[in-house]
Amino acid sequence: MEILIVFVLLGLLCVLSFVFNFRIEDMKKYGENEKLNKLAEKLPDNLTICKDILKILENSSTKVKENSIENSGTSLYVSSKDTITISKGVTSFARVQTIAHECIHSIQEKKLHTFNSIFANVNIIYYFGILIASFFVKFPLMFQVTMLTWLRSGFVTCKNNTRS
Repeated sequence: MEILIVFVLLGLLCVLSFVFNFRIEDMKKYGENEKLNKLAEKLPDNLTICKDILKILENSSTKVKENSIENSGTSLYVSSKDTITISKGVTSFARVQTIAHECIHSIQEKKLHTFNSIFANVNIIYYFGILIASFFVKFPLMFQVTMLTWLRSGFVTCKNNTRS
């Protein structure tokens, strides 16, 4: 019976992906608009944009540094060090939105970032604990599928939030 439920859910997932016509390739096209990229080339470098946004937000305490890896595309705010690391060499128009996003994180409550980090790590440990326990302890199949699916969705959400 549990296997039937699992297959029904997987089938439903496939049907919904066709109904909503979700394709990763289509999503990537939105980030590769040549007209907008030409406009973005006229903007100053990422470090200058970040410092200007921080001035507008009246935040003079946050340090800004450039990522040491060329074209990494990774920009993030580390609340424990109060530092924004900006991607180096990225010229896409979406870079301004990403930089503004990280600057907004710098003025948010540090307690919120700390709680999110702790919650994400506990959730990851719990997920892998259930995963490992499912190999050694005989849980009902539906319990395993439910717990791992639920935890995995929380894991992805928390993981992405801590990287923001």
